[in-house]
Amino acid sequence: SAMSICFLDAPHLEMSFTDLAMFANTRWIKTFLQSFIDEQIRLVMVSPNSIPVPLLMEEDLICRGYEPPLGVLYVRADQAENLPKLDVGSESDPYALITVGSSEKRSSTVDNNPNPVWPEKDWFEFVVSSRDQTIRVYLWDEDTMQLDDLIGVCSAGGLAVVEKGDQGLWVNLTKVPLKTEADPPARVKLMAKFVPFVGSAPDGESAVLASIPAVVPRLKAVVTVIILSLSKESVVSLGVPSLAEAFAADGTSTEASDFPKLRVRGQFRLTEAGVKKPLEIKAPFVERMQNLNSWVPWSQVMHFMVRDLASGEVEVDIISRKESEKEAKIGTLRVPVAELAAEPKMKKHVLEPTVDGVCAELFASMSVRYVG
Repeated sequence: SAMSICFLDAPHLEMSFTDLAMFANTRWIKTFLQSFIDEQIRLVMVSPNSIPVPLLMEEDLICRGYEPPLGVLYVRADQAENLPKLDVGSESDPYALITVGSSEKRSSTVDNNPNPVWPEKDWFEFVVSSRDQTIRVYLWDEDTMQLDDLIGVCSAGGLAVVEKGDQGLWVNLTKVPLKTEADPPARVKLMAKFVPFVGSAPDGESAVLASIPAVVPRLKAVVTVIILSLSKESVVSLGVPSLAEAFAADGTSTEASDFPKLRVRGQFRLTEAGVKKPLEIKAPFVERMQNLNSWVPWSQVMHFMVRDLASGEVEVDIISRKESEKEAKIGTLRVPVAELAAEPKMKKHVLEPTVDGVCAELFASMSVRYVG
């Protein structure tokens, strides 16, 4: 029927350029390329994102194969010690980039301190498909007039950190510059708490949530949106009449190169109490449709952190562009969080029309999971 391919944890790639491309080994260029490639891999095929491989042309098959998340992993880089001095005339100004799956969060910066302690508010939420997903931390020295310097990297299994409780888990950094074997190791103390999803809105806080400092905003639920595809009828009606005319009555087609390309992408927002918040996953989904017999799903999964169940609303803008033409909005999908079912269910949503009165249909699954 269908299958999908993804990494549970983001892979780490080592890059080195030779021959005519050796100029790319310069620090600025290599850092840019490494960051760009790492981000694209995370946004395309690191959990919850995946590359779909449909074996049958049925829109709900990908949704059936989707593995629901287990809960929310709260992660914190509590403190670090013995960090190298990378600035001239002062100590490093460290901050942590924490990644779990495809999501990445940035801590506060602690100025001029080789043994930083980050503030209590720096607890970060990650939706996980496994309690033992890897927590990877990149420690950076923040610089004002130049690129930030990498202090070191460490990783640990989420379950191992959770089991340490409030004591936390000390993990040594690797790739630390200006360190010798005689120096004390540079290391980071990680803390994590796992909160499972529950079937309905809880009456109060669990013991795990209550143990997180009150300064951290409380999470009520997570809305999961799986965007599958525009209906084929919509693609035909969206200003590409030659695409429909090119098909015979039995659905067969001529040369694929004869068809105009239609690029479709989405912009996602969560609105709470009238304030629009950008989605964590920054990459738009993209589909190039050259042949109605080649149904290519997006199968893109997005998680919205919801703190207000009463006023939350998911908003999806669908935008199209025929080759060599400007972008145009196809329509908008708005779904109040309060109306979403507790379990995933395949739905066909009709978009609010914005182009020539065309009512495009979007195959999507939406669900809300409550944080226990």
